[in-house]
Amino acid sequence: MLTNPLPFAILAAFAAPQLLLGVLIVRYLQFIALNRSTLAHLTWKQLAAVPLLDLIMLYTWFVPFFSNEITWRGYRARIGRDTEMIQIAA
Repeated sequence: MLTNPLPFAILAAFAAPQLLLGVLIVRYLQFIALNRSTLAHLTWKQLAAVPLLDLIMLYTWFVPFFSNEITWRGYRARIGRDTEMIQIAA
């Protein structure tokens, strides 16, 4: 959770709006630095998607707390006791 501060900044923005702006600026700088270090071509669409991707990452972090089913490339399974994968009948 600490590696993705955007959701917390959104919640804190009600008390201090400048915090959200600061987190977004730092996140954009991080994204730009990573792209430059990998010599990847940066587009404006990628920059615009950064906050959305962070929110999707938050969603994927919380899903396992509420569901024990997975779907991977058409294979559906349930995570059982001791992380046993149990196939779900089609």
